[in-house]
Amino acid sequence: MRTRSFFRFASVAAAALCLSACMTKVFTPDSRLASNTAGVLGADPDSVVITKRHTSGVNTYYVATVGQKSYACSINGGNLLTYGMMTAPRCNPINN
Repeated sequence: MRTRSFFRFASVAAAALCLSACMTKVFTPDSRLASNTAGVLGADPDSVVITKRHTSGVNTYYVATVGQKSYACSINGGNLLTYGMMTAPRCNPINN
């Protein structure tokens, strides 16, 4: 009986985590990432291009490009588990 409960709990937890990761783009579209990243980089939001985006748990990693400069950025949150709230982006320059 305990084994069944554990597997039921594990499957519900896995489904919730998957749903949370899948919903990240709903709560945090690229336009919101670009706007928040522009504030950190001191750039115009329309000039920020978001690429190579992926989510791991509650963290989202992406590359933000402004003109000829690229930055490796990450945020914490912005998904279902955090009700859409997120930290300010952390960005580090990528040597081109």
